Amino acid sequence: MNTEYETDMKTVRGEGENVGYVYTSAKGYLRDKPKFQRTRREYAYFPYYECINKDAAIWLQQIKAGLATSTLCYAADSGISFWMNQLSQYLNRFYFRFSKEDHIKFIEFTYNLILEPDYDRRLIYKACTLLKALINDEMIKRSDLTLPWRPLYDLYIEVFYKRNDKHIDKSGLRYAVLAAKEMFPLSATKEILDEIRPFIDVWNNYAMEKFVTLFSVFIPLKMTSEEHAKYGAGLWFDEMWHFYNFVEMNSSWESRIQNVFSAYMLSFFNMEHNCHNNSQLL
Repeated sequence: MNTEYETDMKTVRGEGENVGYVYTSAKGYLRDKPKFQRTRREYAYFPYYECINKDAAIWLQQIKAGLATSTLCYAADSGISFWMNQLSQYLNRFYFRFSKEDHIKFIEFTYNLILEPDYDRRLIYKACTLLKALINDEMIKRSDLTLPWRPLYDLYIEVFYKRNDKHIDKSGLRYAVLAAKEMFPLSATKEILDEIRPFIDVWNNYAMEKFVTLFSVFIPLKMTSEEHAKYGAGLWFDEMWHFYNFVEMNSSWESRIQNVFSAYMLSFFNMEHNCHNNSQLL
């Protein structure tokens, strides 16, 4: 057993100098916090925090090496799947206890797994779930990492509107896209709009539902006001507001337009200078 761990446990049992008491602090957490994206503070109050810290570091190195080796060997079921489970467990226990560089590499790796044509639906589902867990816009911004939208869009169309030969789980893919879309480049909004606008047909409920669904799933909404004016809502707001305000809403896509407006309001509008306009819209 680790010597530090033995010494700490003696104190817990009352064999040390401070009989019956364990004195802890968050010094270890404060020391290690700058190294990682986010970690669990409560572990710092365990008397064997240093032991936990060393075990976590070893585990992370094993996960990184395991994912790399499994990919090189093309061992999907026996290797990649196992180490993805390990990474998922690591996130559950230690949150984002790794550097920003590692965080970005994990996201890129998982994103590419989803698009790999030779992997089966089980592995893709795990990758979708893991990507959703890894993407956190408080720690990884669009300026840190951009993901191409087109490959994910093509896969989504194949799964939801075509044959879906691999029987990929639809809900898992949808949640992965909703997480990944905030990593799309700023130019993606115009490109996606050009792709989905041909579906607009207010007399065709299926076509409109397809348009609104693709819009709500793929169009990035988290931008600054300046970015929205040039790359985001400035390109589509008047159009969507027209549909919402003037087209009779007895359809399945009404609520999705409401969700779109709700999601972008805070980032696009300056509430202090536009309170009158906002009250009219609401």
